[in-house]
Parts: sequence; structure tokens; C-alpha cells
Amino acid sequence: MLICINLHALQHTATRCNTLQHTTTHCNTLQHTATHCDTLQHTETHCNTLQHTATHCNTLQHTATHCDTLQHTETHCNTLQHTATHCNIQELKALIEKVEGVPQIVFDSLLAKIYKRSK
Repeated sequence: MLICINLHALQHTATRCNTLQHTTTHCNTLQHTATHCDTLQHTETHCNTLQHTATHCNTLQHTATHCDTLQHTETHCNTLQHTATHCNIQELKALIEKVEGVPQIVFDSLLAKIYKRSK
């Protein structure tokens, strides 16, 4: 009978040991899964950060391109204004040469008309 009790106790202990080993394996699997999940969450966060950075970079590139276009347009506009000013001065000089000897009142009238056109 003592052998039977010891055998029963050993079987119970072995069963309990197998259960503990199974639980340990299951726990290790859960820990591995949790670590993998943490890694995936970190990767997702990193990916979102990279996407946000890429969007921000694209916005900055678009803004820089727009700024370059505006600067080019401003330079072109300044060149046109300079040319227009130069042209008006040349026209005025030519008109002055043509009106030498014309009465002052006629000259002033022509000058006023030219001035109005240039505005």
C-alpha cells in the first residue's frame, strides 16, 4: 500500500510538474508575443513619425519652390519696371528735343499728359 501511495504521489507530482512546464512555456510564449507586439508598436510609431516628417518635408519643398518662383517673378517685375522707367526717360528726352522752341504753356500741357500716362 505504501508503494501505491508513493506511486500515486509521484504521478501527482509528475502531472503537476508537466502542468508547471506547460505553464512556463505558455508564459514564455506570451512574453515573446508581448515583446514582439511592443516592437511592432514601436515600429508603427517610428513609421508614423517618418510619414509626418516626409509630409512636412514635401510641404517645405513646395514652399521653397513657390518662394523661388516668387523671387524669380519679383526679379522679372523689377527688370520690367526698370525697362519701363528707362523707356519713359528716353521718350521724355526725345519729346523735349522735339518741343524746343514751343511755348512753355504747350510744353507744360504735354508734360502733364505724359505724366498721367506713366501712372
